[in-house]
Amino acid sequence: MFLMTAAVLWSLMGYIHGRFNIVKFSRSAMFAGASLVLFVIAPDLNPASAWSATERTYTTEKHPIRNTFTFRIYSDFHQDTQSPAEYVKTHRSPGDVVMAIGMDHATQLYHFYSGGIEYAATSPEEAIDFGLIRGDSIFHYITGYQFITSKEKLLEIIDAHRGRLWILGDTRVLRRGYPLESAEPIKDVIRDLAEHPDFTGRDGITFALKVE
Repeated sequence: MFLMTAAVLWSLMGYIHGRFNIVKFSRSAMFAGASLVLFVIAPDLNPASAWSATERTYTTEKHPIRNTFTFRIYSDFHQDTQSPAEYVKTHRSPGDVVMAIGMDHATQLYHFYSGGIEYAATSPEEAIDFGLIRGDSIFHYITGYQFITSKEKLLEIIDAHRGRLWILGDTRVLRRGYPLESAEPIKDVIRDLAEHPDFTGRDGITFALKVE
């Protein structure tokens, strides 16, 4: 970033210096002055701003636009999908199954860190966008976990695997209306279960729970 900015700025100062025949200041002096201004006003170049990035935690508020994810519900912080999923990986027993609820990037991260999930609870629209239809079921096109898109199917899985079912998610995705707007009945069930999670991540919202 610094080298690219310096190269562009050096070329720009050379053009301005020659185009307007500026004799009072050399090209180097103009470059130094412009660089100083940029270091003060540009967040990507300001040393204080760059240093502050190393001090961030999972609860540090981030700029909603200058962020990896600009989805409104997740744009102001960095979600900790790793530690709850690793908690499940450490504590799951042979025969346990894992379900996740969240946007597609989150469920794939849960899958990676937990050692694999079997189900993802989501809306029918989300399942169609990221799934492959096999018979009466929809499976994720990369990881192969099955999408659960109805309250009835969710309750069926809970009853079938009670005592062996882990759920990964976060309290923001469980809010009413956004995201996964059409999965409200599913979110209602998981919201009740998530009132007392077994583990909460460093962001304070991402959880792991075992359905007993």
